[in-house]
Amino acid sequence: MARIALTALMVERFKPPKTGRLEKYDGLVPGFGVRVTDKGAKSWVFKYISPTKKTRRRYTIGPVLGTSGELDRTRKRAIELRDMVRAGLDPAEAEKAAEAALVSEATVAAANAFRAIVELYDKRDLQANRRGWEVKRIIDRELIPYWGEKPIATITRADVLERLEVLVDASKPQAANRLFEVIRRLFNWAYDRGTFGLDHSPCDRMKMPADKVIRQRVLNEEEIEAVWGAFDQMEYPFGSMLKLLLITGQRREEVAGMHWSEIDLKTKLWSIPPERCKSDRPHVVPLSNQAIEVLTSLPRFEDGHFVFTTTDGERPVSAFSQCKSEADALSGVRDWRIHDLRRTVRTELARLRVPEIVAERIINHAPRGLARVYNQYGYLDEKREGLEKWDDRLRSILEPRPENVVALRA
Repeated sequence: MARIALTALMVERFKPPKTGRLEKYDGLVPGFGVRVTDKGAKSWVFKYISPTKKTRRRYTIGPVLGTSGELDRTRKRAIELRDMVRAGLDPAEAEKAAEAALVSEATVAAANAFRAIVELYDKRDLQANRRGWEVKRIIDRELIPYWGEKPIATITRADVLERLEVLVDASKPQAANRLFEVIRRLFNWAYDRGTFGLDHSPCDRMKMPADKVIRQRVLNEEEIEAVWGAFDQMEYPFGSMLKLLLITGQRREEVAGMHWSEIDLKTKLWSIPPERCKSDRPHVVPLSNQAIEVLTSLPRFEDGHFVFTTTDGERPVSAFSQCKSEADALSGVRDWRIHDLRRTVRTELARLRVPEIVAERIINHAPRGLARVYNQYGYLDEKREGLEKWDDRLRSILEPRPENVVALRA
């Protein structure tokens, strides 16, 4: 008996069997039909003999939805499946292979997603870098929310420009330059790995988004007196930390991360290990009387060794922007940065005629050229003399002599 071609009306009228499954096949495309369960669920199926397994198999094309043109579309799909079988391919095996490929592609995409690569970059590079935490914070704030799930190879020059121009338009040109440096270094690292599908960096041949501005801000005597008064009013640890920055001229991270184990109050020395110095060389800072006064006034904690801390010594102080805002409000001094305290000290050392090489060693600028290799003298006595001169000068600013007292020449 010849099979009858299925129609949409026939498929709609098929009743579920009392038990088991009911199957009705098409008279136009062999193997194509409808399967009805005892629950009334209908699905389009294709029966065939696997060319690879040599067994009869059933391939479910999809559920019967009853939409317009559905039968014609599904019959066309059945013809495609029949052609696959004639070509020696098993539709079920091909589908599994396609699904496996999608899973593999998704895995690769996830592994090459910007967020995943940043985590690896942090583990392999940034954590070994003294300022790596700061770079990671910039990436998390400026890039992850926008590029986090994107495969790194799809990030374009236009994407980079968009992120930079947001900062430029917000009147933050130097932040834009810093972000550009961070992006460029990250992509160079990823390209050198050769495992993320990158054939170039989007930063290639790009220029800095803004002209570099070399800050020259130095606090004058009135401003030094004003900010010191603000430091006096600020609670531990911020006021004391800022005082020590102005007294010693050292870098913010070096003072903020100071350990009690680095301080010798008897010899009045602060020994900073190389891993905490920008120059990667050990640095010894003679402590003036004012520095000793600040340090001896500070609390100590049993559970930690950091001098400036809000976590009972377990971690060093942070929240520098909050600290700076408080100092601004209390002092009334504007347009200065914490790093300007260091520049102020260096300028005052020059004013006090401290020799250039000694002043540079005091603030731990690395020697240049052959001096870096051959001159290993520590200049400890000279550094102490220079810092004592600055100590006297700072006291004269903070505690000026009465008008009727005249300094006599030696």
